[in-house]
Amino acid sequence: REVAMVANARFGEAAAVKPGITVRACGIITDVKKKIDKNGNQMAFLSVADFTGKGECIVFSDTYKRYAHLLIPESMVMVTGKSDPNGDMLRVVASEFVPVEKLRETYAKKIVFVLKAGEADASTVSELKKICERHRGKFPCQFDLREAGAPAPVRYRSNNIGVSLTDDFLEDV
Repeated sequence: REVAMVANARFGEAAAVKPGITVRACGIITDVKKKIDKNGNQMAFLSVADFTGKGECIVFSDTYKRYAHLLIPESMVMVTGKSDPNGDMLRVVASEFVPVEKLRETYAKKIVFVLKAGEADASTVSELKKICERHRGKFPCQFDLREAGAPAPVRYRSNNIGVSLTDDFLEDV
């Protein structure tokens, strides 16, 4: 779920990516080749794969120092950096790495419940409130009530309910 929400590029779909733009791609690190740059600092070339194909990440020394603990084979990461398409393979000059399991807490800002007027009755709203109370946490909740034909939803923000964005919470919802 999180990968689809944050990634804007896939390693095996380089043709769909313009050169030089900032991309976010998720995958599994399959190989790490460490090198010493011309200044004597450690850098790395990563082989990364997702369900569309393989790609490469170039990790210069400053970025390598910050994220070396994540750059090991079998790690699932999201890489952010500048795109450099190379044939059928995407190459990313990396600037940031986030473990896939940390994407929710890194990128989520709030929870938005979209309710359709006429379909969401009082018992539905009451049940959602109970679920939110069972899973209290830091993410604020917003309820969007959508009327058919209305130009914009009516929004209700809850100032007193924050939830923990866990798998259990999502399952309950």
